[in-house]
Amino acid sequence: MSSEPPSISRASFAELANACGTDKVASHGYHRFYPLVLAQLGQSGPFTIMEIGYGSGASIPLWKGLFPQAFLICLDRDVSQEGDGYVVIQADQEHPEQLQQALNQPPSPVRLVIDDGSECGLVPRDRCRDVGHGDADVVDAD
Repeated sequence: MSSEPPSISRASFAELANACGTDKVASHGYHRFYPLVLAQLGQSGPFTIMEIGYGSGASIPLWKGLFPQAFLICLDRDVSQEGDGYVVIQADQEHPEQLQQALNQPPSPVRLVIDDGSECGLVPRDRCRDVGHGDADVVDAD
């Protein structure tokens, strides 16, 4: 596998995000800065992406489309499910013990944490940066 960063332009991110049905472009305009963060991830070896907040699940095909080699862990207080290359863990970030248990799950280093579920800034940023023995970028999407 190449260690070169993926070529993710604002336009290509927006196109894929819209095709997957996420609200990351139309509602939030995240295509303006996500490609800058994502380009730093590279393609070398397996890694984990953790997204807090499942919503409709539309982000799963977005992240898997951008990073097929990545494992995706999604945290949600209402949903629990597994699929090809991802797991949704039912956890409420207002309960530190649930969040800590979920943060111990990654099968590979976490390189990116997207907080798309916290309305109150409750994610412990210091714990997220060290989860899975990775040096994760934390993106607050709220």
